[in-house]
Amino acid sequence: MKKTLLSLALALLCLGANAQTKEELVFCDKDGNIYPDGAVITATEKTEDPYGGGEDYYDSGIFVGYIGEDIACNAGLALDIQHMDNGVLSQCFPNDCVIYNTPGQIVRTGTEVVYAGTYTNLRSEWVPGPGTTGYCTVVYTLRIHDNMKFYVGDGPTITVHFCNGAFPASIASAKQTNADARMYTVTGQPATAKTRGLVIANGKKAVIR
Repeated sequence: MKKTLLSLALALLCLGANAQTKEELVFCDKDGNIYPDGAVITATEKTEDPYGGGEDYYDSGIFVGYIGEDIACNAGLALDIQHMDNGVLSQCFPNDCVIYNTPGQIVRTGTEVVYAGTYTNLRSEWVPGPGTTGYCTVVYTLRIHDNMKFYVGDGPTITVHFCNGAFPASIASAKQTNADARMYTVTGQPATAKTRGLVIANGKKAVIR
């Protein structure tokens, strides 16, 4: 009986952790402006290879924020590389860098600590093949881990279209600008990882506690 009650208590604890942190890990930009769950953005600004090797790249520009009441949270990441015309995707969050050269679904191993009041770079870049054009589409999902680093559930998702050249019609008709995809306060200002209270996300009201 005691063992059953202990198991039930642990299960409820996990469910509580999931409910508590579901809305506390967020995707944001470098200034902390929050992207709501399900946002779609585009990355069209090319960064030249700083080493002169011709490996120019497109940075997602995405950061991870934590808006909970604790000091920090353990965050993991899953990727769905839906399309990649050429080149490779470099993913360095959480912790280490891995290169992917084909579409597919990936669950990254490990977690990275995201501290309240700071914004952690997602460190995700598409490096197209030299002299090529095309695009790469990736859906990122934050994974929530408890203090013991056990996975307890999924957080928000965001879709990034990296584009080197003209957008296909299917993307051009649906894409949003980074500003369009953000979350806003009721006064029209971008909601940041430090915002509390009523906000507007995807045309709907939400509350950041």
